Amino acid sequence: MLDGVNHPYERIAELTRQRLTELGMVAAVGLAAHLGISGGGAVVLSDRGNLLVHFPSAALVARVATRTAWTRRDPFRWLAREVTVARHVA
Repeated sequence: MLDGVNHPYERIAELTRQRLTELGMVAAVGLAAHLGISGGGAVVLSDRGNLLVHFPSAALVARVATRTAWTRRDPFRWLAREVTVARHVA
């Protein structure tokens, strides 16, 4: 809402955010299942720039780049760097 007026593009933006969250959860739970981790009880901890999902059965938190990646000039290069850093510290 801008200046007290609802604008149609705000609704579209909200639907896009919801869709990114849904797809992020599908990705996180799917990867957890692929790794043999139960996705049951997965809880969203944060859904701002990145989606943070807690998997209590494994004491694990997954981070899925949703909106943050697309604010970058070259999102694919940025995501590749993130994966490289994560592999290095793992």
